[in-house]
Amino acid sequence: MIKFIYLIVFLLISEITFGQATTNIPQYTLEVKNFSFITPEKLVFDLVFTHTDAIPLQLAGWQFFFRAPQTLGTFPAGTGAGSSFNLDSNAGVPASDLPEAFRPRNGNTVVAGNSPGNYEFRLAANSLPGAGNGLMIAQGVPTLIGRFYLKSTTPIDISALYSNSFIIRDSCESPLSVTRTKLNFYNENSFNQEFTRCASHSVNINFGNQSSGSEFHFGQTAYFFR
Repeated sequence: MIKFIYLIVFLLISEITFGQATTNIPQYTLEVKNFSFITPEKLVFDLVFTHTDAIPLQLAGWQFFFRAPQTLGTFPAGTGAGSSFNLDSNAGVPASDLPEAFRPRNGNTVVAGNSPGNYEFRLAANSLPGAGNGLMIAQGVPTLIGRFYLKSTTPIDISALYSNSFIIRDSCESPLSVTRTKLNFYNENSFNQEFTRCASHSVNINFGNQSSGSEFHFGQTAYFFR
């Protein structure tokens, strides 16, 4: 009987501790948006993070995984500067609001073995800086993680996304991917803690300021953007 009482007390303490530990997790939105063609073979998009509540957010590190169908284009495998997926730049200046140490790195393209018929576009985690050295993210200010490009060796066919959309690979994906997006912060106890919330992630397949129903012709290929 005494052991049973101890067990009940332990479970109650654990529940209270767990509740306290999970109440101070920062809320955010992670958006993939502003898709735009640079050439018929080069497509760019913005990855934007916004811290949405008053809980202090000291970023520790993050990694990102995306998925798109192979019918979208021909994206050679590779890592780093030679990759068909990477951080874009303007006159050599990286398109990002973040210090270099906190930008996700080593853009990589692979044919996703765990998702046949799809590409996986990967951004590796940056090195964890240690508590007190993380990046403080202000509340309510959209932060451009980066403008990233997809560069195909053939014209990109956006119509491929109508039936198999570009997605963020995360814990809401079904079936669950073994490779996924992951975000970490330093909590109030200076512990490195994951705060990924896949319900806060979104992808908006739009094309700049083009009106709905606009049609574009690249060579012999016509794209109709809905």
